Amino acid sequence: MLVQDVINIVQEQTRDDSVTWTDSDIIQYVNEGVKNTIQRAPQSNSKKELTACVSGIDQILPDNAVSIINVIANDVTTQGKLGTIIHEADVQMKDAYSPNWRQSKPKAVVIEWMKRSEPTQFLVWPPLDSDRNLLVEYSFYPDDVTLAADTIVISNEFIEAVRNWCLYRTYSRDSEDTPSVQRAEVYKQQFEAMFA
Repeated sequence: MLVQDVINIVQEQTRDDSVTWTDSDIIQYVNEGVKNTIQRAPQSNSKKELTACVSGIDQILPDNAVSIINVIANDVTTQGKLGTIIHEADVQMKDAYSPNWRQSKPKAVVIEWMKRSEPTQFLVWPPLDSDRNLLVEYSFYPDDVTLAADTIVISNEFIEAVRNWCLYRTYSRDSEDTPSVQRAEVYKQQFEAMFA
């Protein structure tokens, strides 16, 4: 969907032709809506790529990452196929059943990965014996849109969330021309409901 499509929807809903809310305002709301959607639904904009991981158990995603989704496999083989698949585990369960797992002997192949409270960090077991690549899926923020002709980069199923965010922000702006703060709340609730 193009940014212009959202601008048209906002103008139609508010009966405003870029007088109270300029195209620049709505473009800003689109960027906010995309980021807020990705924070709540990481799968709405994600990629799978070989990611550099360091020796040991503690790993950090690349700088452009928002949240980890999955650690899929060890590095590809020389034949171009995926390496050994990596399974997700729960760190509390791992601690309960194998309290000394962090002291395991480092190896070249990871068997399990675990989430941490920080969304861009994760743990691997056994510890990596050296710096290696793992196939990781994570969410990321696309470049901000700047023009009405730009395409909104997010999964199609979440475009409605972005539209609802834009209408929420439009109606909630403090202005004597603003139709209703109550309408703003309705659109905010519709935005939040998409992630319930």
